[in-house]
Amino acid sequence: MNAYASTSLVEHHGLAVLMPFLEERAYRGRVVSTVRGTLAKTLQADFGDVLMNTDADTIWSIEIKVEQHRTGNLFLETWSNRNLDNKASHDERGCNPGWLLSSRADLLLYYFLDTDDLVIAPVFRLKRWAFGSGEEGGIYAWPEKRQNRYALANDNWGRCVPAGVIEREVGAKRMQVRQMPLFPPESTAGWVAR
Repeated sequence: MNAYASTSLVEHHGLAVLMPFLEERAYRGRVVSTVRGTLAKTLQADFGDVLMNTDADTIWSIEIKVEQHRTGNLFLETWSNRNLDNKASHDERGCNPGWLLSSRADLLLYYFLDTDDLVIAPVFRLKRWAFGSGEEGGIYAWPEKRQNRYALANDNWGRCVPAGVIEREVGAKRMQVRQMPLFPPESTAGWVAR
């Protein structure tokens, strides 16, 4: 199986668990995947993988990342295609920022299949912590590394940050998908906007 098929299978298995989880918590079960359709590429690049009604008038956009094995770290992608090793390749395809830079999603759901662990973080708060808001960003404490788990066509780079740091610094929530509510009403009022 090639690397793309392998990563697609992992994502497919993760979505099979996460979609029912989200549908149970969405207003009237309203969850829309942005994977297919004429706007799919644009919606995914800007707003993530899923749109979800949290009430009759509010939609949250959700970026989903799925990994097969829990490492204790989240791979925060800074380059989708860094492509700075070969000028001819760069001339042809350029560089593309990673989802951490480009996404305007409301939430990040980072799911580990083997342990059923889910880390949920508000993307805006994650970016403020990562890149700084008037001060140096927290992400720079971890070296930027090339993604080497899968042999992909793109030159993916990011920083592996412990989930505990994201919990402490960003206010992320960590839970088991099948055991905890995604949006406990008392703890999420205004959570995304901050």
